[in-house]
Amino acid sequence: MQEEFFNFVNRFNQNVFDATKQLAEINAHVCEKLVQNQIKVAGLYMEGGARQTELVRDFKDVAGYMASQGELAKEYADLALTVTKDNLDVMAKARNELKEWFEKGVAQAASVTPVAGVMKAA
Repeated sequence: MQEEFFNFVNRFNQNVFDATKQLAEINAHVCEKLVQNQIKVAGLYMEGGARQTELVRDFKDVAGYMASQGELAKEYADLALTVTKDNLDVMAKARNELKEWFEKGVAQAASVTPVAGVMKAA
C-alpha cells in the first residue's frame, strides 16, 4: 500500500509540475506579445516627437501648422488604436488558453485517486 501511495504522490507531483510549466508558458507568451506592443508604442512616441519637431522647424503659418498637427495627431491616434486592439486580441486568446488549461487541470484532478481512498485501503 505504501508503494501505491508513493506512486500517487509521484503522479500528483508530476501533474502539478506539468500544469505549472504550461501556465508559465502561457504567461510568458502573453508577456512577450504585450512587451512587443509596448515597444511599438514607445517607437510611435519617439517617431511622433521627431515629426512634431520637424513641424515646428518648418513652421510657416499658424493655420498650416495647426492643420499639420491635427493630421499628425489623428495618424498617431489611429496607430495607437491598432496596438490597443492587438493587445485586446492577445488578452482574449490568453483568456481562452487559461480557460482550457484550467478545465484540463480540473478534469485531471478529478481522475486521480484521492489520497484518502489510498490511505483507507491501507
